[in-house]
Amino acid sequence: MKAMTSLAFAALFFANGVFAADSFKTIDGMNSKNYYVNIKASKELNQIKIKVLHKGHTHNDLNVKLKIFEGNKTTLYKLPSKIKTGTYTFDVDLDKGRYGYLVIFNHNHGVNNYVRGSLKM
Repeated sequence: MKAMTSLAFAALFFANGVFAADSFKTIDGMNSKNYYVNIKASKELNQIKIKVLHKGHTHNDLNVKLKIFEGNKTTLYKLPSKIKTGTYTFDVDLDKGRYGYLVIFNHNHGVNNYVRGSLKM
């Protein structure tokens, strides 16, 4: 049992090291009902990555939309540019500054879930 625990921790540290090596910084990790939403942003790549977990499992079949608010201007990103292993990547064109965001997601016309917050690019 101790060996399995050590192996699990080693795998976790390795995965965190690989994921942390990219240029994305974590903006938020928020709960919405039974969902956990992790948001990362990269000014260098002009991308925002959103990962949605439900009871610890990722989903590739969600309808995910991203709204960005800057002052009185709203930009809606309806479709992610790429979906890979439960991570929805949106190409954004944002300057440095503080923005509000709203993530809307559901399962094939199911109940909408919302996560709102702010980010700094």
